[in-house]
Amino acid sequence: MAAFVFGVLVAGPGERSSLGQSFRQWTDSIGPGGRSLLVGGSIAAVVVAFLALPIPNRVANGLAVGLLSNVVITVSANYIHAKTVGRSNAA
Repeated sequence: MAAFVFGVLVAGPGERSSLGQSFRQWTDSIGPGGRSLLVGGSIAAVVVAFLALPIPNRVANGLAVGLLSNVVITVSANYIHAKTVGRSNAA
């Protein structure tokens, strides 16, 4: 649950904050290769943390479900927003 709430806050208000905007500018400036390295490095860090630290399965499962649920909600909300905002009301 905490991972889901954290993800929604980061994707919503966090993205619109000054810190979120500067992070977006930085990720735009590093290009696709840099973003791929960033994602790959993040995945590697999570795998190493789960292998090296004694994290209970229940906690790991909760994090995975929360993060995946957050992806579904965020993508759906962005899709709905893109389909509805800017559409004319004239039929």
